[in-house]
Amino acid sequence: MKASNLERRQLLRSGLGLGLAAALGPAAAANVLAGDRSRTIAKAEAYAVPMPLVKPFRQAKGTVTHSDNVYVKLTDHDGRTGWGEGYNVPFLYGRGYQEIFRALTDFLLPILEGRSPAEFIGLSDRLDKALPANRDAKCAVDMALLDLLGHQLQLPVHTLLGGKVRNEVPTIGTLPIDTPDAVASKAGQLVGQGFRHLKLKLGTPADWQSDVDRALAARDKVGRNISLVADANGIYNRRVALQVIQGVREARLDHFEQPVNGNDIEGMA
Repeated sequence: MKASNLERRQLLRSGLGLGLAAALGPAAAANVLAGDRSRTIAKAEAYAVPMPLVKPFRQAKGTVTHSDNVYVKLTDHDGRTGWGEGYNVPFLYGRGYQEIFRALTDFLLPILEGRSPAEFIGLSDRLDKALPANRDAKCAVDMALLDLLGHQLQLPVHTLLGGKVRNEVPTIGTLPIDTPDAVASKAGQLVGQGFRHLKLKLGTPADWQSDVDRALAARDKVGRNISLVADANGIYNRRVALQVIQGVREARLDHFEQPVNGNDIEGMA
């Protein structure tokens, strides 16, 4: 279940307050959170950067040909910058980079100019009042504000949010829908590059056996010591989902993401 705007911002609020208190001391943290007016944002900019993929990436509901990113750049009066990024896939979430860009330029970024990134909590509330939802655009703003604040205080963002809890985070290599042989070959390449966690994109309900074959081929290629998960992006009905899940047992998946539509609560259960 995805966090709402309110839940996400409440988590950031509590983490930011605790992190600053631990790093700076309670009194200094209170001053910072009240807003350091000498380091206000001079310019707030957005850049839409659709980048073509080396190879189209097929998943259950469509094929991605570009990584449609929108970047936010905040510059304070001392020339320090903070960057953030927003991203979405239109055929999955109904919004593309154009909508993210307009949300930023027309509604959100004008609120930031002349304000301090240390006003993060108050600015979050103002952004929510100016424009409901639009988590992707607000996420980009959150990143940029925290990045700029970190530069101003010469602290890493993880310190601002309460301190790091690990030194590294494993990332996942994702395998697009393709023939079983091609999926197995790509899985082997990713493991050779150092990936220990792989995600299979599945989702051909009219030929669900091919999804089973992809999963089994990938497991045969990478062996038992690689974490393997699957994601069907909610494309199956209940009957096909059960057939596929039963068919991929030998692939020993760690989990199966969205076998049916997320609104089908009974089916997910």
